[in-house]
Amino acid sequence: MDLLTAPIALLIGLGLAGIILPFAASFILDGIVNQIRGRGPRMLIIAGGVTIVIAVVFAVVWQAGLSEAPNAAINSATDAGTVSGSLQLLLLFTIPIALLTFGARMLSRFANPVKRAKELQFVEARRAKSNSDDTRARLLKAPPPSTPV
Repeated sequence: MDLLTAPIALLIGLGLAGIILPFAASFILDGIVNQIRGRGPRMLIIAGGVTIVIAVVFAVVWQAGLSEAPNAAINSATDAGTVSGSLQLLLLFTIPIALLTFGARMLSRFANPVKRAKELQFVEARRAKSNSDDTRARLLKAPPPSTPV
């Protein structure tokens, strides 16, 4: 199956799974880093949701492409193998590129002085909040002051 005779849905599915999905999954790594650094699960939840949506759209589009394909073309093992081989080849390049962009985002977070200052400010604010929460918890657990009778 060549690109001119392939159903458009298969090509869209190839683009979704082979190009967009690895980059969306790399943002899950950003969310995990943000969760570990104490920034909360917001990025992780958003990136996970977007990745799930892309995977579901890929499955629907891929199935539509398979049903749209002519039976003679898709039933031959070489044509189906060509499509899955193309997807594997695309993933062979996009997964490392997605990991490199993740690494570049992490390096920029710590190398950029403005971002680093914001990160340090956030860490200090979190530490101050943690200390105030600890102090409040200790005061609530402390026995009441004794009054002489």
